[in-house]
Amino acid sequence: MPGELATVLQNLLASYHQAGGINHIDGSNMPSKEAVTMICSGLLQLLFPGFLDKEPLHSCELEAVTSDRFNRLFEQLLRETCKSLRRGPCQNSTENLARKIVIDFFNTLPEVRKLLSTDVQAAYEGDPAASSFEEIILTYPCIEAIAIQRLAHTLYKQEVPLLPRIMTEWAHSRTGIDIHPGATISSHFFIDHGTGVVIGETCTIGSHVKLYHGVTLGGETIIGEGSTIGGNVFLTRSVPPYSLVYYEEKQLTVLQKPVK
Repeated sequence: MPGELATVLQNLLASYHQAGGINHIDGSNMPSKEAVTMICSGLLQLLFPGFLDKEPLHSCELEAVTSDRFNRLFEQLLRETCKSLRRGPCQNSTENLARKIVIDFFNTLPEVRKLLSTDVQAAYEGDPAASSFEEIILTYPCIEAIAIQRLAHTLYKQEVPLLPRIMTEWAHSRTGIDIHPGATISSHFFIDHGTGVVIGETCTIGSHVKLYHGVTLGGETIIGEGSTIGGNVFLTRSVPPYSLVYYEEKQLTVLQKPVK
């Protein structure tokens, strides 16, 4: 290595000792963000069979394809859950706990699918521009964000560290919708457009709630069932069922620009 590059390398290595707090050296293996990306993509395929595949999925091969995906995802999620739980050398007790958590997680998938079917229905009924369920599942970012949050929430309730947040941040980076895995969300949930939506950890959302873009739900906020929250609302207090929350336009100024 040329002397100039060797100096650059040594300066970088020296920074590892000088700038503490952003190193993870000689510690336990952390959950892999790359692995979580694969897990989230695979779980979406399990939740929406046939929608996210490169080739058509026929009923005659459904069991074989699902079995293969299930087994692969089980091992991947088990590995990342074990990494999340341990705070030192891997022990049998950690692996046993991780296995129980992952089994319980996969047992919730049928119920998660039932909830997601209500979310798709809510999007279809709540958006006049929606032409079909297929369009909603394939193109609406809220479905992906809600699906991953509902999955991450099951791990959050089992007190798995790190992994649920990595999952929801993966969805956030793809959709612009930031839902904490701790948020409790009932059925028939729809986010119209969705860009800039933030839902905090302690938020509880009732059934048949609709949000627009730019909404923030912070604090220990409870959104009553059947409510609609308009665009750009920053809400830090609870609202009763069947509320309509929006900002009234105080003043709008339109000026003529100089003609060049």
